[in-house]
Amino acid sequence: MRSLRNLLAPQSLHFRLGLIRESQIDALDILAAALEAQPNGQTAIRAEITDQDKDKPYVKRLHFAGDGWELTSKTIDGTYPDYTRVMPPLADEITATLSYAALNRFPTTACDRALKIDPEAGIMSMRMVDQEGDFTVPVQGKGKAFGVNIHYLKDFARPAGIIRLQSGKPGDPLYCLTDDPNLQQVVMPMRI
Repeated sequence: MRSLRNLLAPQSLHFRLGLIRESQIDALDILAAALEAQPNGQTAIRAEITDQDKDKPYVKRLHFAGDGWELTSKTIDGTYPDYTRVMPPLADEITATLSYAALNRFPTTACDRALKIDPEAGIMSMRMVDQEGDFTVPVQGKGKAFGVNIHYLKDFARPAGIIRLQSGKPGDPLYCLTDDPNLQQVVMPMRI
């Protein structure tokens, strides 16, 4: 199968692949599957790149069309605040190293969404919704216990494999660090 990621990243457009987020890549994978499922093996597709300014090296709009379907993508217009002003300072009073495999062991359909991470005790736990008791998995780290939405952590850990959470104190936003030094992710803690 020809990669749509390469189709959307021609060198002449100076397109930055780093701007494509995981959910957008998932959407492209869905589009690729739709193309493969065309009747009679037809995979004809039209792709348009429109509204590209000569002075700006990015694409404002992408349009794909096939037999009986269309997909249009457009960048958001507007000026937004400087995100660095809302990023907390990086601190390491509280740390926890988590793997996607460990997070995936939690039966999220039978559990609450709040994952309690207690680095001092060396466990992550979730309260079972239908039954009494907790489901626990070992964790490494230091500092006081905190809670986080497990779905966000799984989204962060899925592409990275292993993530490291760091914060200054319970209640502060948590940095989610990976091997990629250019990737900055922050998640807000939950009450536990």
